[in-house]
Amino acid sequence: MRKLLLILFILCASISIHAQIQKGSVFLGGNLSVGIQKSKLGNSTSFKQSGVSISPVYGKFIKDNLVLGGEAGFSYNHEESPQGYERNADTYSAGVFLRNYKRIGSGGFYLFIQGGLRVSHMEEDRINQSGMGSIQNTKRLSATINSYPGISYAVSRKFHLELAFMDVVNLNYYREKSREEIPSTPSVPVKTTGFYAASSLNSAGSYLYLGFRVLLHK
Repeated sequence: MRKLLLILFILCASISIHAQIQKGSVFLGGNLSVGIQKSKLGNSTSFKQSGVSISPVYGKFIKDNLVLGGEAGFSYNHEESPQGYERNADTYSAGVFLRNYKRIGSGGFYLFIQGGLRVSHMEEDRINQSGMGSIQNTKRLSATINSYPGISYAVSRKFHLELAFMDVVNLNYYREKSREEIPSTPSVPVKTTGFYAASSLNSAGSYLYLGFRVLLHK
C-alpha cells in the first residue's frame, strides 16, 4: 500500500489533466473521535483512559482543482490509576493548507497532494499522589510542516471519499517548559527546544487515513 501511494504521489506531480473542480467551490470536512478504555487487574479497575478530539476544516478553491483552507483543532485526554496517578492534557491547534487535485480519467477518481503548516499548544498535568506526592506541569508550543498524497473518489458531485498516506514529509519544531512540584523540595523549571524531520520511508509513525469531504459548488 505504501508503494502504491508513493507512485500516486509521483503521478500527481506530473499528470496534467483538464480541471474538474471549479474555482469558487467550498471545501468542508473535519475529524471527530471519542475513546474510553479500562484495564483491569483481577476484580479491580487498575487503569482508565479517555479522550476526545475534534478538528473542523474549511477551504475554498482559489483556482480550478486548487483549494486553500484552514483547520482548527481541540483534544482532551485523561488517564488515572488507583495507585494515585492522574494525567490531564489539553491541546489546541490551528493551521493552513494547500491541496491540489488531478482527475484520473472520467470515472470520478482524483489524485491529490496536500501541504500545510500547523501550530499547536499543549498543556499537561501529571499528578502522583503516592509517596511524597508530586505535580508535574508541562507546556509545549510546536510548529509542524507536513505534506502527503492521497486518492479521492466522488461518490456524488458534492461528496468525496478519500484515502491518504499521512506525513510523507514531516518537519517539526517545539519549545517546552516543565516544572515538577514536590513538597519541601525547590521547584526548578526545565526548558527544552527541539527539531526533527521525518519521512514515511523511514518513520513508523506514518499511517493511513480514511475520511470524507463535502464540496459545495458555486
